[in-house]
Amino acid sequence: MLEQIKNVIKLTTDIYLEKHLPRISEDKKQIAINAYNKDIERLANFVLKSLFLNDDSLLTESFIKWLHKTFYPEEFNQKWIDKDWKEIIWMIPGEYKKINNFAKTEDKSEYFRDIPWWTKEKEAYASPENIEAEMQRIIKYFNNKLYSEKEVENKKDGIFLFILDFIYVHPFSDWNGRIASILLDLLLLKIWLNQIWLKTIASRDKLSCDRSIFLSHEQRNPKYLYEFIQKYSN
Repeated sequence: MLEQIKNVIKLTTDIYLEKHLPRISEDKKQIAINAYNKDIERLANFVLKSLFLNDDSLLTESFIKWLHKTFYPEEFNQKWIDKDWKEIIWMIPGEYKKINNFAKTEDKSEYFRDIPWWTKEKEAYASPENIEAEMQRIIKYFNNKLYSEKEVENKKDGIFLFILDFIYVHPFSDWNGRIASILLDLLLLKIWLNQIWLKTIASRDKLSCDRSIFLSHEQRNPKYLYEFIQKYSN
């Protein structure tokens, strides 16, 4: 089980190691690799010791927040300079976002709030003041769904619908996609199903992946995302 958890985390985060290695000298590369592997071991052991994967353990806000926080260094935060040159703390690891996410227009001339490419609706994600209530709602619904369903396929559908809801709540200022991918695989592991590696698969055709996410969420049916995964998993 420990090795499976490590693989879940590594296949979503190793891109950072791959980007980092070419930037450092040869004599420091093995040090960086060792540090990365040690951190993966630490994360995997925490997940295992948290009992999250036990059959009777519920998904909690605290576990999701910890998962987000643990990928950043101690006391890390991201700051943003507004149009009046005022410095604002934009992101604190493990805390829900306090300001809306921003998406830049194609010509890079203007910013809009919370507009995924596949929708014209402004603030398609949950607004900061509603995130806590929305997270509590989707987690409660998911836990009830997971433990009330008897068939594995229905449990699997419930997992995917939760991940879709999580993506649309978009609770954090950054790393929502990677947290969603890791959570998806951990939840599948929890019911003894194979992992998906969604972040890896999505990179093969991001536009199609985003479209399948939109359709599956809109229709409350994960079949479109299943079709995308099946197509690009081979």
